[in-house]
Amino acid sequence: MSEYSCSPLKACIPVCPKEGSLMVLAGNARLLSSVRTQQPGSLPEYQVDPYRLLDDDLKDVYTDIREELRRNTTIPELQTIATYYFDGHGKALRPMVAILMARAINYHMYKEKSALLTSQRQVAMISEMIHSASLVHDDVVDQADLRRGKPSVNMLWNHKKVTMAGDFILAVASMMIARLQNDDVTITLSQVVTDLVQGEFMQLGSKETENERFAHYLTKTYRKTASLIANSLKAVSIL
Repeated sequence: MSEYSCSPLKACIPVCPKEGSLMVLAGNARLLSSVRTQQPGSLPEYQVDPYRLLDDDLKDVYTDIREELRRNTTIPELQTIATYYFDGHGKALRPMVAILMARAINYHMYKEKSALLTSQRQVAMISEMIHSASLVHDDVVDQADLRRGKPSVNMLWNHKKVTMAGDFILAVASMMIARLQNDDVTITLSQVVTDLVQGEFMQLGSKETENERFAHYLTKTYRKTASLIANSLKAVSIL
């Protein structure tokens, strides 16, 4: 028997210097992977529209946000600017994902008694308000012309008023967070605002090397986008 022995399903790179053995081992590894993961039959295809699934939960989200903003100021122009992006034409992605998580958690915990909590729906609204406030500020920084198929806020009002309107949306969202009276949720959602500001600052800068730029991009993207979704899901799970 040769001094080298190769098991067909074991890696033997350190002890098997035979020519061509690496190709054989690679083929065996792919075969093993296929054997372990292949299942008989095919999985059924599910085509579920989450927006239809949550139609009752989402249908008044923008209306309730507009009402919340109007309730907290008597200045007509501020009301108009602050509610401009809450006209119902957005995708409502963040509220949708937050409510999906809330309903999944509730069903896991309570089965048939798994109704969406008012506080969880408030978190869904807050997530959309924080997102839209960031869009208002983005439009000022980027001097955008259009947003969601219509003129951006900074094209219709001066930059100072638009910036303050963005701040107002964040302030009202912060009041809504405080009304939840849950310290863990307050800390979680406050982190979103902290991340957003840092993400905006990072977007204004750049790095020299390719690796630095990629790491910078990933961190910036998490802080500007992913943090809001992740922490909103965490918040509804806490509640």
